[in-house]
Amino acid sequence: MKPSRHLIALLSFVIFSLRPAPAPKRHWPDHYQYRKTIAVVQGDDGVYCATTTGVFKYNEQTGETTRYTKVNALSDVNIQTLGWDESQNELVIGYRNGNVDILGKESVVNLPDIKRSSLVGDKGIYSIVVRDQFAYLACGFGVVVMDLLRKEVKETWILGPGGAQHQVTSLAFRADSIYAATQQGLFVASQQAPNLADFSSWYKRTDLPGTNGAFTAVVDFAGKLFVNSRPGIAPDTLFFSDGGPWQVFADLLGETNRSITVSLDGQRLTIAQESA
Repeated sequence: MKPSRHLIALLSFVIFSLRPAPAPKRHWPDHYQYRKTIAVVQGDDGVYCATTTGVFKYNEQTGETTRYTKVNALSDVNIQTLGWDESQNELVIGYRNGNVDILGKESVVNLPDIKRSSLVGDKGIYSIVVRDQFAYLACGFGVVVMDLLRKEVKETWILGPGGAQHQVTSLAFRADSIYAATQQGLFVASQQAPNLADFSSWYKRTDLPGTNGAFTAVVDFAGKLFVNSRPGIAPDTLFFSDGGPWQVFADLLGETNRSITVSLDGQRLTIAQESA
């Protein structure tokens, strides 16, 4: 049975045209680009929007906008994703080179562990899921778990057979399982596995159409698992399952789904699409 339409909010992919304000006297102006939106998350005190070079916070109560860049707060450029830590009221910022900033109300903490690692390959951070005190970073080589209270890396998971690096684009927790959307298929492991850093704890879902293809997003919503398939140059296909056979969300056929997210209260599924 297809999910009811009132549960799905379809948004066109929005390109923000944000013009930097004139720099105050005695301050160097920045010359970053502010036009292409990379990610949007809802925080406790406003909505955060990222471009490749900065983050904007829009306060919904006051209508004020605050800008964070490398000039005044951030440690890097080339932002790729955002995550929100609801327990600590902090923004987690992931960069293309593996760098991580944690933006709080009073300070910014930089965690450069991935960026500085000796790992050879794609260190980029593609999505962030925060649960309890941990941030789960979907990276170009696997998954990195960060302890947001201790401000340190807890562990690294390599999912591919034989310990091969796979680009992980999205993560989802459902029941007692963890799902990882990768460029080589959808992988799953038990949350109770004794060692998730061991690749043998993970296996590929072979019941999903396009088993070995690229999957760009996976989310748990309204008792169903949604998975976005991107088969090369063909349009995306959004599959969903409540534990039974996979079904196609037909209303989205022929579209490119830029991102798929669930609201903090778990009541809305937002699908952002690329405009024609």
